[in-house]
Amino acid sequence: MMDNTQIQLPDRPGSRLQIARAFFGPEFPEDEVGALQQYLTFYNEELGLLRKGISEDSWQIQCLAAQSYEDIFYIVEILRDNAESQRPELRRRLSLGFPSSSDVGLNHSINLAIRLWLMINIQEPEFQGLRHEATSIRWDDESTLLAFIESLFPYSRWQMTAQSSRLGPNFTAAFMQD
Repeated sequence: MMDNTQIQLPDRPGSRLQIARAFFGPEFPEDEVGALQQYLTFYNEELGLLRKGISEDSWQIQCLAAQSYEDIFYIVEILRDNAESQRPELRRRLSLGFPSSSDVGLNHSINLAIRLWLMINIQEPEFQGLRHEATSIRWDDESTLLAFIESLFPYSRWQMTAQSSRLGPNFTAAFMQD
């Protein structure tokens, strides 16, 4: 049995800033880390769900390739740099950094990285009930990461006309109320 405590949010100074910069860009300002408190709560909850299940043998954490939050950063970097790749190609690239991991472990780690980075509830079917009342989706091996994400956010078919883009005649400061 593998007890993986490193993957939890560390209390080291600067770790929250490191997470913010890994997920939201290297220019993330240090003084804005406090604004991420709700996100960091989600981050911790998501990591806590890795240890949920009927028995320890059924926990997601048992077969993860990622062993630390730095590993998650590495996976996010690979995903970001190769968004036009299909899942098998991403697994191949990741296997260079995690040579002893199985495809299942790489898939679970990819799913975790996407959940933490993009907050998209991507899960394997056996774990979809862990986050109650949340719709769980699955990414197949045929579509690229970019195509998969774009399919989740379809484009609007509504075409805005010049008339529909205008505000109504009563939309003035005189009609505003507290």
